[in-house]
Amino acid sequence: MSFFLASVIGFLKKERYYINETFSQLLISERDSAFKGDRMRYPFIVLGLLAITGCSSVPKDSAAPSLPVSAVHQDIVSSVALVLAKPEPQPGLTLDGAEDQNARIEAFLKDKVSITEQDKILYLLAAVRFSGADFIRNGDHFRGDKAAGWLRWKMMHRQYRSNPIVTGRDFVDRVCFQSNKTGVPYEVILSDGRRERLTHVMNDELLSLENAIHQKAMKNAMSSRESIPLGKAQDTVSVPVLLPATSN
Repeated sequence: MSFFLASVIGFLKKERYYINETFSQLLISERDSAFKGDRMRYPFIVLGLLAITGCSSVPKDSAAPSLPVSAVHQDIVSSVALVLAKPEPQPGLTLDGAEDQNARIEAFLKDKVSITEQDKILYLLAAVRFSGADFIRNGDHFRGDKAAGWLRWKMMHRQYRSNPIVTGRDFVDRVCFQSNKTGVPYEVILSDGRRERLTHVMNDELLSLENAIHQKAMKNAMSSRESIPLGKAQDTVSVPVLLPATSN
């Protein structure tokens, strides 16, 4: 056992750069992988790498460094935590800033017990209508109410009769993308002066709404669980939560 610890310690001390590179590659691979279940195998790969390579990198007659065992444990735990860590979410684009967006989403979800895809479209239209941003279509500038009007008109146009706009994603990708007449993408000048494609901003607005829906669902689920007596918890079949409802 002491020889094994000495080997691991020697490996950590002499080849720390190689370890960091290995962990970095594992982390990048984890973030890019489409199979999130693979992440749970990385700690075992890491520990196996430490055991095998460490034993082969330290001569048998070498003296064990005077590094405390607790420090070794800390290095291993920190490295495994690095592999398992998820990337921090980056702030998205908003029509009127994060504070206004949060207040808008909170007011929209306040009294709702379910959210349909049509509700998401109505939310996005309302976000455009009451926004102070400057919307651009084919070189012409529009205020929020006018922009919401032509987006609603386009959504109901006969061009979508055979393939109607039924989801929030449809609205973002197909209605907010570009002018079908000229092929020029719609744009918006945000409150901070940045000029962005409208579909990019509305995509982030939709993602923020869906994230808030998920968070409220989890909060409602936890609150419902806490209100159930311990003796009856096992008899509970379902918990009422806020979930997206199926659109007709």
